[in-house]
Amino acid sequence: LQSYVHRLVNLIGDTLSPLSREQLNLNLTDGGEPLNININQMVPLGLLICEAVTNAFKYAFKDREGTLTVKMARQDGLLQLEVCDDGPGFDQTLFENAS
Repeated sequence: LQSYVHRLVNLIGDTLSPLSREQLNLNLTDGGEPLNININQMVPLGLLICEAVTNAFKYAFKDREGTLTVKMARQDGLLQLEVCDDGPGFDQTLFENAS
């Protein structure tokens, strides 16, 4: 799983930004144990990661360098996924004023 996610994230970065190697600092952790999942779980996980990483490159790293962190670990028999970036965030008033 770790090698698949690493290749996927790098491929997305290469596709969306010619400077992605300089913009991307991928920290992939496995919680200390091997992460193996079957193909029926891998496909939707890949789609989810693809969407989150694409959004990071489009919005968080637009015209700037940054750090993208992908963490995965098993907790209570479940796979926990965390995708974070250090981008500028969003205008919180957009959500506060939404009707």
